[in-house]
Amino acid sequence: MIVPIGGGGLISGVAVAAKANRPRIEIVGVEAEVSCAFQTSVRAGRLVTIVPGHTLADGLGGNPDPETITFGFIQRLVDRIVTVAEADLARRLPARGIGASRRGRGGRGRCRGNYR
Repeated sequence: MIVPIGGGGLISGVAVAAKANRPRIEIVGVEAEVSCAFQTSVRAGRLVTIVPGHTLADGLGGNPDPETITFGFIQRLVDRIVTVAEADLARRLPARGIGASRRGRGGRGRCRGNYR
């Protein structure tokens, strides 16, 4: 299951529900390549602050709240976190940025883009 990661709430809830129903399901989180705070934090084993870049997927950018409860869920339940490049996002977004949530487009860009 591919789920975008912004502040971590959506993927945490989805992972808890999905793993409760199908423990062997693979949960893949998607972040913008220029703003991958959770991927960086999971690799470090603790929340770290990054310098986020500007991303078209504005709901996927920035650092998580230092007091977030989502990090523990992500560490335990998300099988891997991948990133999507801005070029892949740009190809999937409408010319004027109107339409489906830019956050939701992250997963689509990831599915069809280059894996990192």
